[in-house]
Amino acid sequence: MNTLSRPSQVAPIENRVAAIEAVFEQRGMEPKPFIETMTHAAEEEWVPRNGGRVVAKAWTDPAFRQRLFANGKDAVPNWV
Repeated sequence: MNTLSRPSQVAPIENRVAAIEAVFEQRGMEPKPFIETMTHAAEEEWVPRNGGRVVAKAWTDPAFRQRLFANGKDAVPNWV
């Protein structure tokens, strides 16, 4: 018999995020700048449009394709 049980109610995501941020801050960490940076990256830079542009560039530019296959993390930021 499984002795673990799930709570009948789960706190809203906003409350859980606030609790995690509070623990980080109590330990001298600053999560807010990191969260803001990553939110910006996810919303503005990691969009499907950029992925399509990378694929199109790789199809039309053999040198870029070689750089992309060799090391995508280094090739893409220099171009996108």
